[in-house]
Amino acid sequence: QEAALQVLMQGFDFTIWHDFLVHHGDVMDVFIYQVLIYIPVFFALAIFTTGGVMYCGRIGKDTWKDFWAGGSRYFYRFGINFLLFSSLFVLWSTICLGPLVFLVPYFLESCACEKWLFRIVGLILTIYFFGLMVFINASAISKSYIVESKTSVMPAFRKGLRQATVNIGSYIGYFLFFLLSTLLVVWLYHGMSALVTMNTALAIVVVGFIQQVIIMCRILLR
Repeated sequence: QEAALQVLMQGFDFTIWHDFLVHHGDVMDVFIYQVLIYIPVFFALAIFTTGGVMYCGRIGKDTWKDFWAGGSRYFYRFGINFLLFSSLFVLWSTICLGPLVFLVPYFLESCACEKWLFRIVGLILTIYFFGLMVFINASAISKSYIVESKTSVMPAFRKGLRQATVNIGSYIGYFLFFLLSTLLVVWLYHGMSALVTMNTALAIVVVGFIQQVIIMCRILLR
């Protein structure tokens, strides 16, 4: 039998969060202000560095001069590409997650158990993440078109969406493979950390090697 919502939330309150805001509200204001400033800076640097790296990869050179030339050369087009896919992300999030604002209170009030609520939320989130996967791959493909084909933003944007949609099955397969590989390596790392005490040079080297493999798996997953 499903547990009632009241039982699941028994003893839950917002006292800790409320006290934290009361005692550290000024610190949180400064933190939020800094985050709002750093987020645009982060995305601007990410767009610039992506252009520099992809340009160096295309011409087969890796000098600082080429990196800065590529970053400045593709900054505008990559920035427009970023704004287009950000708009798609906001639209897709609104379409998928917006109904949850109304569905969750409705099911909590009208249903005797939470089984159908979990099923519907799980289905919506699955569709939502599939869409995000398409947008992420389409963004990467469109940037490749811009660099390799020297095309403008909108043709590359359309080609990226089309290719990512057609090949979604392959992308999901690669994604799941690297995700499972990462989880396996993390599981092995934690298991070895519990068994091996890092008091010898060999143990430190082995654990360090596994950490590097985890980092590489995260890069491949990206």
